[in-house]
Amino acid sequence: MTTVVYAPPNSASHGHGSRARSARKAWSAVQAFLSDHTVAELQPPIKLTVFAPNPWNDAGGAQATINEAVNMFGAPSGTSGMS
Repeated sequence: MTTVVYAPPNSASHGHGSRARSARKAWSAVQAFLSDHTVAELQPPIKLTVFAPNPWNDAGGAQATINEAVNMFGAPSGTSGMS
């Protein structure tokens, strides 16, 4: 389990409000912060959960997520549930 803690110095405790006005800009800011101020290392195994089709996620969305994960991480070593 990995824990992330960010504690700004007391001199900078104000003014840390969100300034991004779009999700794309906010994600860029998050990536820049993590790249500049954190050190991380992924350790195997990587476990992903894709929820089966339900009222909020149709079968096409679930399968598209699975396909993208396989393209990024390779074939899964095992699955359970939806095939």
